[in-house]
Amino acid sequence: MKNIRENLNKKELSNDWKFLNRVQSGRTCAKNHKWIEMDVNQIIFILEFQTLCFDEDKLNCYLDKIQFVAYPRLETLNYRSSNGDLHIMYPNKGDGNYCVGNKRIVYNTKFNCESDSEEVAESFIGFIENILKDSNKIYEHNPRIYGKDSSPKVYTHND
Repeated sequence: MKNIRENLNKKELSNDWKFLNRVQSGRTCAKNHKWIEMDVNQIIFILEFQTLCFDEDKLNCYLDKIQFVAYPRLETLNYRSSNGDLHIMYPNKGDGNYCVGNKRIVYNTKFNCESDSEEVAESFIGFIENILKDSNKIYEHNPRIYGKDSSPKVYTHND
């Protein structure tokens, strides 16, 4: 993680790109969960050192895979709709898969914790720049932008 952070620091990031959390530790549900978090133009971008994704109907965690996440600041990744349904924002298993919905994006990268840190940093910056550049259409289900995307899994308030 340190090498990836150093590679991100080397980039000519504009003044409105702010690094936030790097690692959460302590007595929380996120103990030992590692990530790099940035706030850019009121959007939270996270480089996660684990991948949460669905194998059919089971949510699995792969600790060796890297995942990119984006969602509006002051909100959460998973969300409830006005009728109480819970929308879980994780893609299906597989490199290159996306989950897109309600101004939130989760992307399963091809990277793992042993991948070249400069390549991971470049890809994360590209992920951020693409979202900022196409912010008016980036959240749509668009096969040109997302090769393999899926909608959030929805659990009704009656489940």
